[in-house]
Amino acid sequence: MYERTPDYLNKMIELCQDIALFIEGIPHDEFMSDKRTQNAVAMSLIALGEIANTIYQKDPEFIKNNAQIPWKYMRGMRNIIAHGYFELDFNIIYQTAERSIPELLTQLKDITKQ
Repeated sequence: MYERTPDYLNKMIELCQDIALFIEGIPHDEFMSDKRTQNAVAMSLIALGEIANTIYQKDPEFIKNNAQIPWKYMRGMRNIIAHGYFELDFNIIYQTAERSIPELLTQLKDITKQ
């Protein structure tokens, strides 16, 4: 394992927790009109993707051994948000924050216990 991978994983856990806090108690319709929360979630997703990309480059064996983590998806989401390939669909960002992030948080916590 690359020496910084544990630090990266802990930062990813922190970002997932941040995203969960950002949307806690905020229904979809409110999120869609709340630019501050939209941007906070989007920036956290970018950071997750950046870290996933760093681990992918520096610790490919770790990526291979933890294929249950959606590394490629996180990297792709980062690219879409950061580069604006398409007009951002905040419906998808909200769904990601609400559905995918809690599962990712659980997975990351599980692999850090190993």
